[in-house]
Amino acid sequence: MANSLYTNPIRFDTTTGATWNKTMFVRLIQWVDLNEDLADGDMLLMQINGCPVEAEIQLEVTANFGVVGPAIWTMGPFNPGIPVQDFTLTTLDGGAVYIWVD
Repeated sequence: MANSLYTNPIRFDTTTGATWNKTMFVRLIQWVDLNEDLADGDMLLMQINGCPVEAEIQLEVTANFGVVGPAIWTMGPFNPGIPVQDFTLTTLDGGAVYIWVD
């Protein structure tokens, strides 16, 4: 799939063109494992209003079952939505980022 910048939620599966410079009110950001393509140690790096936000996948691995559960990283929900004027997705090692806006 490709980035979907004009939908709600906004969807990024690549860093190409993953930026905006207008005020949007963000309710929720999720980094979701698609097709089991996230691995332990994968990174997500965003700049939100000039502040770097970094997340790293830390998968739970057990001796009997291997990886347990899907990998989902969440920021929010915010009520009301937080104003985001400047957003850039700089690193996305796998999966997709979904951003719900007002």
